[in-house]
Amino acid sequence: MDVPLNLEVLETVDPVAFVVILVAIVVLIVYGLLAAGRRRVRTAALAERFGAEYGRTVGTTRSRRRAEHALELRTERRERYDPRPVDPEQRDAFQARWDALQAGFVDGPAFASQAALSLLLEVAVARGYPNGGIEACLDDVSVDHPGLVADLRRSRAECREWATTEHHREVFVHARALFDRVLGETDPATTVTSDDQDPTADTQRDTPQIEEQIGELQSAARS
Repeated sequence: MDVPLNLEVLETVDPVAFVVILVAIVVLIVYGLLAAGRRRVRTAALAERFGAEYGRTVGTTRSRRRAEHALELRTERRERYDPRPVDPEQRDAFQARWDALQAGFVDGPAFASQAALSLLLEVAVARGYPNGGIEACLDDVSVDHPGLVADLRRSRAECREWATTEHHREVFVHARALFDRVLGETDPATTVTSDDQDPTADTQRDTPQIEEQIGELQSAARS
C-alpha cells in the first residue's frame, strides 16, 4: 500500500534542523561502528596474550566485559613494578627446598602439592610480585606466563574435584614448570614468551623430566 507523501509536512521542516539531525544520526552510527571495532580489537589482543587464561577468566566472571576489564587491570598492575632476579644463594636455597618436596611426594602427595604452591608463592614474592596469596599471585604471574598459569589452575580445579594421587601429581608437575620459570628468570624486565602463548609447549618441554623423577620415586617406594 502506497503512503501518500504529505508535502505540507515536508514544507514545515526546518532544513537546518533536518541536516543537523541527519548528521547526528550518521555520527552515532560511525561512533557505534568504531566502538564495536575497538572492542573486537581489544578482545582479540587479550585472547591472544592470555590464551586459556582468557577463557578461564570469562568462564569465572560469566561476563566477557568483566573478564576483559579484570585482565586489563592485571596488566596495568603488573606494569607498576619490575620483578627482580633472586641472588644465586637464594636460588639454590629455593631449589633445595623444592627437591626435598619432590623427594617426599610419594609419602605425601597432597601435602607436597600444597607445599609446592606455597613455595611458588615465596619465590614470586622474592622476585618482587605482590604478596596477596596464591590466587592473586597467579593473577599477576599470568601476565608474564599465561600458559603455565592456565595449566596449573586447570590441574588444581581437577584436583579439588577428585583429589587422587594422580591429580596431586598433575598439580605438582605444573607447579614445578611455573616454579622453574619464575625462579630461573634473570632479567627483571620479564616478557611473555612464545612458549607461554602455547601452553602445550611448556608442558611438552617440562613435564617429561619431572614425571620421570616422580615415577622413579614411586617405583622405589613400591620396591
